[in-house]
Amino acid sequence: MRHGTVASIDSSSNTFTVDSRSGTAVKVDVNTKTIYQAIGAGSTETFSDLKVGDRVVVAGTPSTSGAVAATSVTILPAGGFRGGFGGPPGASSGNSGSGSSGLGNSGIPGA
Repeated sequence: MRHGTVASIDSSSNTFTVDSRSGTAVKVDVNTKTIYQAIGAGSTETFSDLKVGDRVVVAGTPSTSGAVAATSVTILPAGGFRGGFGGPPGASSGNSGSGSSGLGNSGIPGA
Protein backbone atom coordinates (compact mmCIF):
# COMPACT_ATOMS: atom_id res chain seq x y z
CA MET A 1 0.00 0.00 0.00
CA ARG A 2 1.09 3.52 -0.75
CA HIS A 3 -0.17 6.58 1.06
CA GLY A 4 0.42 10.25 0.59
CA THR A 5 -0.95 13.39 -1.00
CA VAL A 6 -2.26 13.68 -4.56
CA ALA A 7 0.24 15.96 -6.31
CA SER A 8 -1.11 15.86 -9.87
CA ILE A 9 -3.93 14.29 -11.87
CA ASP A 10 -3.92 13.40 -15.57
CA SER A 11 -7.49 12.48 -16.47
CA SER A 12 -6.60 11.89 -20.13
CA SER A 13 -4.34 8.96 -19.18
CA ASN A 14 -6.21 7.86 -16.01
CA THR A 15 -3.20 8.47 -13.79
CA PHE A 16 -2.32 10.54 -10.78
CA THR A 17 0.84 11.10 -8.77
CA VAL A 18 1.09 10.66 -5.01
CA ASP A 19 3.81 12.36 -2.96
CA SER A 20 4.67 10.40 0.16
CA ARG A 21 5.72 11.99 3.45
CA SER A 22 9.28 10.92 2.65
CA GLY A 23 9.15 12.95 -0.57
CA THR A 24 8.93 10.03 -2.99
CA ALA A 25 6.57 10.56 -5.95
CA VAL A 26 4.65 7.50 -7.16
CA LYS A 27 2.62 7.37 -10.37
CA VAL A 28 -0.72 5.60 -9.92
CA ASP A 29 -2.53 4.01 -12.87
CA VAL A 30 -6.27 3.43 -12.51
CA ASN A 31 -8.82 1.63 -14.67
CA THR A 32 -12.51 0.78 -14.71
CA LYS A 33 -11.99 -1.96 -12.09
CA THR A 34 -10.34 0.37 -9.54
CA ILE A 35 -12.51 0.73 -6.43
CA TYR A 36 -12.79 4.18 -4.83
CA GLN A 37 -13.99 5.03 -1.35
CA ALA A 38 -13.87 8.07 0.88
CA ILE A 39 -13.70 7.66 4.63
CA GLY A 40 -16.69 9.41 6.19
CA ALA A 41 -18.23 10.47 2.87
CA GLY A 42 -20.96 7.85 2.81
CA SER A 43 -20.99 7.78 -0.98
CA THR A 44 -19.33 6.01 -3.86
CA GLU A 45 -16.35 7.91 -5.20
CA THR A 46 -14.88 7.90 -8.70
CA PHE A 47 -11.62 8.99 -10.35
CA SER A 48 -13.19 12.37 -11.12
CA ASP A 49 -13.72 12.97 -7.37
CA LEU A 50 -9.95 13.03 -6.73
CA LYS A 51 -8.45 16.48 -6.19
CA VAL A 52 -4.88 17.70 -5.89
CA GLY A 53 -4.14 17.87 -2.18
CA ASP A 54 -6.32 14.88 -1.22
CA ARG A 55 -4.67 12.43 1.16
CA VAL A 56 -5.05 8.90 -0.17
CA VAL A 57 -4.15 5.28 0.47
CA VAL A 58 -3.56 3.26 -2.70
CA ALA A 59 -3.56 -0.54 -2.89
CA GLY A 60 -2.32 -2.19 -6.02
CA THR A 61 0.43 -3.94 -7.91
CA PRO A 62 3.74 -2.18 -8.56
CA SER A 63 5.05 -2.34 -12.11
CA THR A 64 8.65 -2.53 -13.27
CA SER A 65 8.47 1.19 -14.12
CA GLY A 66 7.75 2.05 -10.48
CA ALA A 67 4.10 2.95 -11.11
CA VAL A 68 1.30 1.27 -9.17
CA ALA A 69 -1.69 -0.31 -10.93
CA ALA A 70 -4.36 0.60 -8.38
CA THR A 71 -6.97 -1.92 -7.29
CA SER A 72 -8.36 0.51 -4.70
CA VAL A 73 -8.02 4.16 -3.76
CA THR A 74 -9.18 5.39 -0.35
CA ILE A 75 -9.59 9.14 0.11
CA LEU A 76 -8.85 10.11 3.71
CA PRO A 77 -10.63 12.86 5.63
CA ALA A 78 -9.13 16.34 5.25
CA GLY A 79 -8.21 16.51 8.94
CA GLY A 80 -6.66 13.07 8.87
CA PHE A 81 -6.40 10.66 11.74
CA ARG A 82 -4.44 12.47 14.39
CA GLY A 83 -2.57 9.97 16.49
CA GLY A 84 -4.18 6.91 14.91
CA PHE A 85 -6.66 4.81 16.80
CA GLY A 86 -7.79 6.26 20.10
CA GLY A 87 -6.85 9.89 19.56
CA PRO A 88 -3.69 11.94 19.72
CA PRO A 89 -0.47 10.57 21.18
CA GLY A 90 -0.50 10.63 24.96
CA ALA A 91 -4.27 10.71 25.18
CA SER A 92 -5.78 8.57 27.88
CA SER A 93 -8.07 5.74 26.96
CA GLY A 94 -10.27 6.74 29.87
CA ASN A 95 -9.56 3.54 31.79
CA SER A 96 -6.97 4.39 34.40
CA GLY A 97 -7.90 1.46 36.59
CA SER A 98 -9.55 3.63 39.19
CA GLY A 99 -12.91 3.94 37.48
CA SER A 100 -16.04 1.99 38.25
CA SER A 101 -15.69 -0.51 35.38
CA GLY A 102 -13.94 -3.02 37.63
CA LEU A 103 -11.61 -3.96 34.80
CA GLY A 104 -8.49 -2.16 36.04
CA ASN A 105 -5.62 -1.67 33.59
CA SER A 106 -5.60 -5.22 32.29
CA GLY A 107 -9.14 -5.28 30.93
CA ILE A 108 -9.75 -8.55 32.79
CA PRO A 109 -12.32 -8.46 35.62
CA GLY A 110 -10.68 -8.93 39.00
CA ALA A 111 -7.13 -8.73 37.66
